Amino acid sequence: MTAANTKARTSTKQAPEAEPQTQTLTKSERDRLYAPNTSTVWVNYIKPIGDTKTGFSFPGRDTVKVLVDGEFKKFNNDGAWYDIWDSKSENNPDRLGNDFKSVLEEHGAVMVKLYWEWVSSQKQLLFVDTLNKRTGETFKKLYFKNEPKRRVVAYDIIKHGSSTPSKDAAVTDPQAYGADCDNQEQIPF
Repeated sequence: MTAANTKARTSTKQAPEAEPQTQTLTKSERDRLYAPNTSTVWVNYIKPIGDTKTGFSFPGRDTVKVLVDGEFKKFNNDGAWYDIWDSKSENNPDRLGNDFKSVLEEHGAVMVKLYWEWVSSQKQLLFVDTLNKRTGETFKKLYFKNEPKRRVVAYDIIKHGSSTPSKDAAVTDPQAYGADCDNQEQIPF
């Protein structure tokens, strides 16, 4: 049995052209969408950076789960410092740093979700000649003289606190940190 030759039908109708959808995001929305790192932390202290009135630094306390002897246990992590700045752009006068300082002064303590990125300067980079033991050739390896800083690009207030959280106050479980994982898998905490 042979198949009959059939001719494919072609349509003479044209689909109407769709108008291009231009969705413009604000700087804050773009920062939240594309921030490489997030952290959920308690903040109860803020200080100005140097003599500036537009930059501030603050420590954040978060709770982490660590696998100890086959089970996850919660630990408070005190020590991550974050920098937050007002925008220097004249066409986008974002008062991110001063707004955050005002919220913190009004409420005493806040739980926030921070959207942040690592920043450093060229003078903090250090190139060291390193020997490849397998090939015997030397190559330049990049190190930082000092740890890069965490610069906050946006934040969401989760909860206001009327005073400093107690030492055993737990922060809500953090979300999966997609961009700062090497293997991009769901972190089990």
